[in-house]
Amino acid sequence: MIPPIAEIAAVAGILGNAANIIDKIYGRFFERKEGKPPPAGLSPDAEYSTVIRDAPGQKALVSKNKQGQVDKVTYEELAQRLTPEDMRFIKTHEKTMTSYYEQWEAAYPTLALEDDPIRRKRLEQRLDQVLDALAKELAAILGFIEKAGLQLDDHYYAFRSLAGQ
Repeated sequence: MIPPIAEIAAVAGILGNAANIIDKIYGRFFERKEGKPPPAGLSPDAEYSTVIRDAPGQKALVSKNKQGQVDKVTYEELAQRLTPEDMRFIKTHEKTMTSYYEQWEAAYPTLALEDDPIRRKRLEQRLDQVLDALAKELAAILGFIEKAGLQLDDHYYAFRSLAGQ
């Protein structure tokens, strides 16, 4: 049985949101893991780097770069490729992913303002823990983007590799 289009659209939104969060935190995540900024070609902003987004107007999950759309998977194709169990799993991961992202987003700006070296070190450790947990959630969701039929390039592969460390 094919799930209702509203359910598929919600799952596509979650997948697109997860990719968008990766794009937002990628530079900082890479730098925390590797001790240096990512190479220019591995940035979501790089000329030929693809990003994944939900495109409700097209009823599709799309990958695009600065030149335009590279690929897409329609909601109908998504419904055929993801099982109901996959969709429940994605929705469950979304709740955890959102919680970790909100924690990280609230705490990260305070790091620059922290003058006390001990409190700063504790905050850095806490941010690393939250970032690692968030990365594991996001990496799991990347697998479903691949299962849906979109190819992961560049920074998504690097992100998943770093999240596994």
